[in-house]
Amino acid sequence: MPEILPAYPQLWDDYKPDLIYFDDDVVPMHRLGVNDTYGLNLYAHFYNSSIQWHGTNEAVINAKHLNETQRQALVYDIERGKDRADHAASRGRRTLALAGGITTAMTLSGTPTSPQPASSGWLADIVSKNGNLLLSVPLQRGGQPDTDEIKIVSEIGDWLRVNGEAIYSSRPWKIFWRGPSIHSTEKGGWGGAKDFVKKPYEASDFRFTTSKDGAVLYAIELAPPDWRSPNHVLGPRQQTHR
Repeated sequence: MPEILPAYPQLWDDYKPDLIYFDDDVVPMHRLGVNDTYGLNLYAHFYNSSIQWHGTNEAVINAKHLNETQRQALVYDIERGKDRADHAASRGRRTLALAGGITTAMTLSGTPTSPQPASSGWLADIVSKNGNLLLSVPLQRGGQPDTDEIKIVSEIGDWLRVNGEAIYSSRPWKIFWRGPSIHSTEKGGWGGAKDFVKKPYEASDFRFTTSKDGAVLYAIELAPPDWRSPNHVLGPRQQTHR
């Protein structure tokens, strides 16, 4: 292990990335017995290098199991899960790179096939809480993803081609949700809420985002609409129409 430690800053200096993802808790290599000082120096080197490269700090570092103080300097990563509603509300307006919310990591291998629009529902739910969805697509021995993985990624792409305006460069609104799904949260195995829940989204489940300038409010319906009953998206006195 000691002989490879100098390779990390050298790799960053050579390729100048803007985002680093550590599959570790708080400080990298802590669980492998490496002194925390090494990890803290890595963070400092990456942040300081970003200032040299860009004139301002644009570096993003992901890590797991962060407390509220640590989330001021790192992006909170939830593996195979989503941020809980009570956490999202407290961070919903942070837009700086270093305190920019949550990255949710999901691995598609072994994942139950989830038909549209449930796949895009994960994405809308996470983005409405000021988060980012990081999809891991494992490859088979022949170097290709399996058919279920291709199906899920294709569904998300199809949905984004129509609705991407509500996702790309969007910002969280003052509230992120309406609907019953928020009350049926199942606890995830690595923090946060479980990604695949037993109860599906309903037509009355909505997530909200806004445009970057705050001029446009997007209401994203997480399930096919039920035309037999009105959806009061923004309050009991306001009925939506298509």
